[in-house]
Amino acid sequence: EWIPGPNSLLGSYYTYIDGSGRRITEFTKFVTRRWPQFGGGAFHGCSWQPDVAEAGRKFVDSLGMKWIFNIEFKRDTRDNSLKVIESNPRITAAQELLLRSGVDFSEIIYRDLTGQELVVSDGDSHQYGLTYWYPRRDFAAFRASRRAGEIGWGQWIYQVSRRHVFPYFQFSDPMPTLVRTYRLFRNKIKKILT
Repeated sequence: EWIPGPNSLLGSYYTYIDGSGRRITEFTKFVTRRWPQFGGGAFHGCSWQPDVAEAGRKFVDSLGMKWIFNIEFKRDTRDNSLKVIESNPRITAAQELLLRSGVDFSEIIYRDLTGQELVVSDGDSHQYGLTYWYPRRDFAAFRASRRAGEIGWGQWIYQVSRRHVFPYFQFSDPMPTLVRTYRLFRNKIKKILT
């Protein structure tokens, strides 16, 4: 069933549960825009969302899951309940946002697999307030949201004129972004010329 309402009603819960069933960490984030409508997130944010965490815990615990797990919900405005959109027993595309917020799943997995001590952190102990931005994808999402009357230029500019976590770009290692940009333009030019 398609759950009506904007993508800003989406919330995700992340956790890691070790082999003994101990919850090592928790994290929640939200999506403001996706592109296309049912595609990947274009603009994410993170805040501790107790209701999303509680629904995520219930889901994970009912399955008896161990290891890394993510579940995404959408709030159904018809009854104000959280509906499951998808679940992923793996690292997701928002990994850089989680890492910058203090949740390093790669380290947790490594430490667990090598028998090292795991440091337990609760959900509200992480750095929240960061945003994760795919500029090109988000501009397309903004245009669609603007046509639907969901957002105006001023609100979008306010949202994107802050410091973000980028999925591809880091000042300390700009080559992946430069190569990606070069390939994008090269492919566009090839299309125009053929």
